[in-house]
Amino acid sequence: MRRVSSRQRLVSWDAFDAMAADDLSLQDYETCSLVTLDIASNNKRKRRVKQEPSDASTHSTLSTLASSLGEVHPVAALPWEFAASYHQSDDTPSSASELSSLMDDAQLHILSFLNVQDVRHIMKVNRDQHSLIVSDEAEPLWQDLAHQEWTWMRNSTTMPTTTLLQDDLHDNTSSNLNMLLSLACPTPSQVDESIFTPPPRTLRSGRVVPRPALLKTVQAENGYAAVQFVGPIGQDNRCIRANVPMPRPKLLQAKSKPSRRGLMSRLRRKRCHGVSTSSSTWRPFVAPFCLKDSVMNMTPRLVSYYEVSILQAPTPAATSNTSVRPSPSTTLSECVAVGLALPDFSLHKCMPGWDSFSYGYHGDDGGIFHAKGQMLKQYGPSFGVGDIIGCGIDYHQRAIFFTRNGEFLGYAFEDLDTTLLTRDLYPVVGTDTNHLIQCNFGTDRPFSFDLQSYMEKQKDVVLGSLH
Repeated sequence: MRRVSSRQRLVSWDAFDAMAADDLSLQDYETCSLVTLDIASNNKRKRRVKQEPSDASTHSTLSTLASSLGEVHPVAALPWEFAASYHQSDDTPSSASELSSLMDDAQLHILSFLNVQDVRHIMKVNRDQHSLIVSDEAEPLWQDLAHQEWTWMRNSTTMPTTTLLQDDLHDNTSSNLNMLLSLACPTPSQVDESIFTPPPRTLRSGRVVPRPALLKTVQAENGYAAVQFVGPIGQDNRCIRANVPMPRPKLLQAKSKPSRRGLMSRLRRKRCHGVSTSSSTWRPFVAPFCLKDSVMNMTPRLVSYYEVSILQAPTPAATSNTSVRPSPSTTLSECVAVGLALPDFSLHKCMPGWDSFSYGYHGDDGGIFHAKGQMLKQYGPSFGVGDIIGCGIDYHQRAIFFTRNGEFLGYAFEDLDTTLLTRDLYPVVGTDTNHLIQCNFGTDRPFSFDLQSYMEKQKDVVLGSLH
């Protein structure tokens, strides 16, 4: 195999960048790998063409192209580097014609080894591949790419083998998966069991004393995993956290400096209605969640959401062997707190909302907490065994809200600072009860709350931010 010099490689890439600056059309791309721009000392651009002197036919082709481009300077290159960029004779096969000669299934199988960004790049520079990738035949390819972005789709034992992807903003989801995957965002799929064991305690003497893990994973009667606190109630605080933060949109920067008149108008609206909730602030994200059997909603959105179910604790006989047995539960002292927390939140010392790094809705009194050890205000009803509590972040409204058994309870924390919304917020559940805590992130079963209808209210906002 002939070795290509680094100079030739750099010339080829310089040509690609220069063409982007000239805003060449897709039809002009057929000659893009032949043309390069040279910035002379007088800052004038001169066009040059690569040629292989040992190949007479190639030299003839380049000469014809050079005459159409004007002044050119030949640069040595290998024929296969630009064979796919122009139409050769029938008896001279090119790499592009060889790939296009394969069956569509074979081409899609080859593309399945690429990641999302590589497939998107191919769609930009190859018209034949673009037509194939956006066709209905490429739906299995896009599902494989979706599995690459969200590995829980492939690894989940409860996920059906055939999953239908739904986008409420577009009629044909398959042809729009290119855009949807460009907005892909990681989403929580399970509880992080690595935080069950608290860090060891260091005594004044310097001796390190390990602390027991008072949280354990058990199998609930509904077939899904749950977490149980097995320590003494009222004496220890433990929090459950998801494996990754909540999905969030990307903050968009203003493209131009606003006029003074427009700025004063926004300041007046801010004084009257609080912090502005401009629809152009955020670029929506895509994080799939279950709607019903074998249907995953991939609609771009500006709201993140998860739910927590509180289930009856199993009898002591059904409890697995452990060094710490659950203490008897008393309804008056039990508490479950659902909320969100920054990475700095202490999972083994605080309940959600007790410090400035977290926000919480507590079930024993129905109050909301943030930055204080006392209730800020009475927010909603108290909750306990048998209830399903949801927590969401609405980035358009800049607010945190909660739900109870599928019912929207209103915004609990409003006018959130942009700095907070651009940071990672984890789903956290404080548990001071021996009952089971089961988290639902929408990856294996539907939500109790109608998140799809909530997203429908922001349809115009989301579409406006995508254009």
